[in-house]
Amino acid sequence: MFDGAITYRRRTIDCPANEWTVIIKTCCIHIPATFKVGFTAESGTIEGKFEKQGGLMFFPIGAPVTGPISQSMNFERSIWNDYFCIKIRPASNLKADVRML
Repeated sequence: MFDGAITYRRRTIDCPANEWTVIIKTCCIHIPATFKVGFTAESGTIEGKFEKQGGLMFFPIGAPVTGPISQSMNFERSIWNDYFCIKIRPASNLKADVRML
């Protein structure tokens, strides 16, 4: 899913268990932004991990940042993140509610 300079509206993304799902991906945008992501579990608990990668002109800046997912998360895109991607790998089926603040 490529969104380019399209403004992020609120949307819901299905995230299957044990598979990587891209929930945010932007390119060629030099404007700082905060993305709020809320997760809901179809059954079970909200567990899994995320990976955040940013870069300039498709060249990564540093290693990807990883961590556990939680029910509500904020992801910051800085002015230096021309390319910005967040993907998650949940332990159970989740729905991600994504919006830009």
